[in-house]
Amino acid sequence: KHPTTGQCLVAYSEHGRLTTTRWHGYMTDFAYMEQVEMKQITKDVALTRVGITMTCGRFSYAEIPKQFFDVILGVTGTLSSMSKFEKKVVESEYNVKKNTLTPSIYRVKDYQLFKPEADTLLEFGRMNQWQKLSVLIGKAVEAERCVLVFFDTNDDIHEFASTDYGKDIEAKLRPHIVTEEAHNKERHIQLATKRGAVTYFPRVFGRGLDFKCMDKTVEKNGGVLVIQAFYSTSKSEETQIQGRTARQGKSGSYKLLLCAEKLAAKFRMSLDELKKAAGSSSLYSSLSRAREA
Repeated sequence: KHPTTGQCLVAYSEHGRLTTTRWHGYMTDFAYMEQVEMKQITKDVALTRVGITMTCGRFSYAEIPKQFFDVILGVTGTLSSMSKFEKKVVESEYNVKKNTLTPSIYRVKDYQLFKPEADTLLEFGRMNQWQKLSVLIGKAVEAERCVLVFFDTNDDIHEFASTDYGKDIEAKLRPHIVTEEAHNKERHIQLATKRGAVTYFPRVFGRGLDFKCMDKTVEKNGGVLVIQAFYSTSKSEETQIQGRTARQGKSGSYKLLLCAEKLAAKFRMSLDELKKAAGSSSLYSSLSRAREA
């Protein structure tokens, strides 16, 4: 029963809380129908919650510029980090052959946001990665900062949240989970930069969102901490995720927290190679070479 309206709704348990906004396709629709038959939910309420999904058509944003525009102009913060393949696509598919790099209008930072070898953290075993993630989150919140964690997929978010480490974070810090299906995403993004806030995102949110930190306490204590819990196959994506912190000349930091087994499977590297690279402080450069290969 909804605490405000008094209406009975179908709810799902999610990380220790009940949510009535989660929708599992027709399973949720049929759950409402069943509850109407059992007279637990009124028909009027059910009709506001169920529906038939109909695909009316699909289109690709990547194809639109080719067909409807004679001139393409663009601004990006990742021009210098584009891979050879990405540059080739831009030139051959979109005929963009001229580009200019301009300096930022914001002050030059008096520190390095990301120190590749020092801020790339490698853990052997998924549970060790999740343990390290919980430690990084806890230390940042203790320092009165806020944390944005970017995962590879929604499943990875739920995997971490279901571990003892994720449950401990849930009990103590009440993190927000923002996925493509989440309601009121703008509100979650505003709250994400408040002191003590912890927010989980899938990788798709690492581009284009403006996380404005107006909390002076967070800024004083080092700004927004961004943790990327997977390795991007594209340098430009990594740069975009880094750019969710230290925006507009403000403070911030970025950590790349990786699982050795996931890297080995994705880039065909042996665990011994990864261990050797990590021991010789050349892990990030070794991963960069594998990414560009």
